[in-house]
Amino acid sequence: MCLIEDEKHLCGINGIMTGEQSPGEVRRSISSDRVSVKWDVRASSEDDVALWWILAPPNDKRKRGRLEGWMKRHVSKARGAQRKLDHSLQEVMRLKNETQSGASKAKGDEKKERGN
Repeated sequence: MCLIEDEKHLCGINGIMTGEQSPGEVRRSISSDRVSVKWDVRASSEDDVALWWILAPPNDKRKRGRLEGWMKRHVSKARGAQRKLDHSLQEVMRLKNETQSGASKAKGDEKKERGN
């Protein structure tokens, strides 16, 4: 799996939908004869942009500055994304607790059956 597919998978498992994917820049090194491709992937909606900003803000200062400005202009999108992430985290914790309590109950039942 290539890096761009890994990133799209990461987006998908976090509820971020991606749309257009295209090579943004292709470079060839004369000294090593290697080719590198800079891929561009677009989020499907502004809500997805806000989610991605919270989960994985860019390291590039210029991109980070542009995105910070966008987030300040779209406060409701940022708040909605944070609420969505908070809800997802609560749901994950609930499921984890259910799974753990179910496993504990199963162990207890198993001990009872063995007479321990």
